[in-house]
Amino acid sequence: MKTVHKALAVATFGVLAVVAISATAQETASYIVVPQQGTYYYAPPITVERRYATEDMLINDDVKATLAADPRLDSRSIAVETNRNVVSLSGLVNLPGQAVIAQRDASQVYGVSEVRNYLRSRVGDPTSY
Repeated sequence: MKTVHKALAVATFGVLAVVAISATAQETASYIVVPQQGTYYYAPPITVERRYATEDMLINDDVKATLAADPRLDSRSIAVETNRNVVSLSGLVNLPGQAVIAQRDASQVYGVSEVRNYLRSRVGDPTSY
């Protein structure tokens, strides 16, 4: 009698286990299994946002590289921002002519539609002190 009871209990538990597993599998179909210290957890999948370099980012990098390559300029003091192919230059330059040089260099980069020059000169500009 005891053996039959055990068999029914095992069979009942086996049926319940199968039902529980199938219900869990349906609920967690969109989940991934994450192993952690010998135990497996169900977790929602992590979606990583893919960011592609936009045209503004590429233009910004190209303008910075062009300014850094020009030996007449100290590009470390020039900030470059790009929005919808319009480049804005800001910061301080040593001579007034360097602001014009930086504007010309930036306008030569492919994709630049306009250059807004907000550069100030340290020499000859009383508002830059």
